[in-house]
Amino acid sequence: MAATVIRSRTHAILYEGIEAEPIREAVERAVRSGANLTRADLTRANLTRADLAWADLTRANLTWANLTRADLTEADLTGADLTGANLTGANLTRADLTRADLTGANLTGANLTRADLAWADLTRANLTWANLTRADLTEADLTGADLTGANLTGANLTRADLTWADLTRANLTRADLTWADLTEADLTGANLTGAIIDGPDTERREISALVASGALLEHRYLALRMTDGGILLQYGCEMHDLAEWPHLLRALCEKHVPDHAAQHEEALLGLLDRVRAIAGDDGEAE
Repeated sequence: MAATVIRSRTHAILYEGIEAEPIREAVERAVRSGANLTRADLTRANLTRADLAWADLTRANLTWANLTRADLTEADLTGADLTGANLTGANLTRADLTRADLTGANLTGANLTRADLAWADLTRANLTWANLTRADLTEADLTGADLTGANLTGANLTRADLTWADLTRANLTRADLTWADLTEADLTGANLTGAIIDGPDTERREISALVASGALLEHRYLALRMTDGGILLQYGCEMHDLAEWPHLLRALCEKHVPDHAAQHEEALLGLLDRVRAIAGDDGEAE
């Protein structure tokens, strides 16, 4: 049988094995031998659990490739096409994915700690429970991406597009969201402690994110409404301005949630304090 050959997008031979072997073994052997896999055509390749640490896969074609639990530690995937690729549980620690195309890719549970994803296209990518601690997502396109439960602690999301992204229960502690687009993003239950939310209409963006991250309290509707006259808090069917709420909370909580009145009162007072800190002591929207 003919030896396994790895070709470039232009069909040039990049690596030729010594025997017929599965593509995973051939690619691993090529990486170990120091072969240049720039622009390699690995479309739909089965690279499950492949050891590709420190591999140079610059501008490689990995569309619809199976990289489940592959080790891509510090791999260079600059400009690579990973459209529809399966990277479930893959290790991409410190990998360079600058300008990579990850449209529709599955990165469920992937480790992207300190990975460089600047200008990457992650449109509709599945990043559920992915670890993106201190990852660089500067100007990345995350439109419609699923980041449910993702760890984005200290991540750089400056100017990232998070339109329609699902950030339910995501950890955004100390994340930098300067000028990020959070239009229609779902931040229900997200942790925004110490997050930087700056840019046009900063106050409204911060308050909107704060409300979205705590949309329900013990199944009772919770919302903040910004009006020309100030900010109104709605809790259940009650709506009052910030100055009125502290005097009403105890009675309302004891009436509606008698078994958790103290807990609810504390949570709502904390929310009011955070909103006032953003909007100013008078609670007026600028």
